[in-house]
Amino acid sequence: MATVKRGIVVDALSTYGVSLYGEGKLPINPLTLLSEQDRAAVFAPRVGQEKRLTHLFMTLPGVVIPRSAILTVCAGNDDPMRRARALKNRFAAMGWKLLCGKWEEERVEGAALGYDLSGAAWVAIKNVPDN
Repeated sequence: MATVKRGIVVDALSTYGVSLYGEGKLPINPLTLLSEQDRAAVFAPRVGQEKRLTHLFMTLPGVVIPRSAILTVCAGNDDPMRRARALKNRFAAMGWKLLCGKWEEERVEGAALGYDLSGAAWVAIKNVPDN
């Protein structure tokens, strides 16, 4: 039989504890959606940030990538957001759109396509014609 820790704090919490927030779902970190092989490519040592971010966006098209995930992929490197912005033209040349919620115009465009880009999130979208 397992024993359960009990004490004054536990009793007080169960008697007087009040939930500050309702139950809700936490957003999924898109990095957890990567296969083992893709995760190895995205976090490969001694590979440039732009190559790693390109792999991330192309592996997860249509998935909103929060700014925190980009910072995680590029941890310890200089100006990862500049590296992400540098990919916009390359993606456009391949027929993709790379949108960032930092800019209102792109946030609105993303919303029209069904993406919530709040918090300066990013999304790569395949084959989207220019407006």
